[in-house]
Amino acid sequence: MPNPTAYREIARYCRRLLKERTGDAGSELSAQLQQWAVECDNRADRDLGRSLPSARLERARRYRMRAEEYRAVLDQLSSPAARASYEHLAQSYEAMATQLENLGIGSPASGEQTG
Repeated sequence: MPNPTAYREIARYCRRLLKERTGDAGSELSAQLQQWAVECDNRADRDLGRSLPSARLERARRYRMRAEEYRAVLDQLSSPAARASYEHLAQSYEAMATQLENLGIGSPASGEQTG
């Protein structure tokens, strides 16, 4: 499984080493550290881009569950103002879930590369 966080940490470590080596900025090691930092950031971006569709769909599922929870509470309320408030919350979470699902459907599937 891709781990963008690990690649970001490696890139940060390379940049930290680069800052410590300011005296020999033109050295071969400094050039290599700079290259690794850029490559690790690029890899993290690619891995993060691949995992976004499934993360969006998971978040959409959680939003739908939250909407159902608000509807369950709604059935127990007697105050018209409270009922309207909970109904509005449920509708908002449903709309957010629908939007995330639409974004997930329009994105490339996990593992596919574009371009």
